[in-house]
Amino acid sequence: MRQIKIVSASKGSKTLQSSATSWGQLKDAISSDYPDIDKMNVVIKETKTALVLDESVLPEGDFQIFLAPKNIKAGGLSRVEVLKKLREKLSDAIDELIDEIEEDEDNDDDDFEDDDDQRLLSKISGL
Repeated sequence: MRQIKIVSASKGSKTLQSSATSWGQLKDAISSDYPDIDKMNVVIKETKTALVLDESVLPEGDFQIFLAPKNIKAGGLSRVEVLKKLREKLSDAIDELIDEIEEDEDNDDDDFEDDDDQRLLSKISGL
């Protein structure tokens, strides 16, 4: 048995005794304490080796591993979220333009006033 220290930003550090020789064995032993272990990057401190495959061999003797999330969302939007927001803004802008055109037609004006043209152009260019 050897001492393995697990350091996680979200859960702090924990030390355990284990005779596991592969990452898969150790992962099974700690998965109850770290249910999202498959969503984390795992690195052995002493060798700076990433543990990716279950067959990865663990070092002999005591060692430390660091756990960090694979994906960190720091308030930024994903590409899909950006596209959804853009689609919503475009849809809203088009609806506003259609409403304005319909209102203008209801007023029986033959042509748009220059001010109206400029206002519509500025809305379109602001998209």
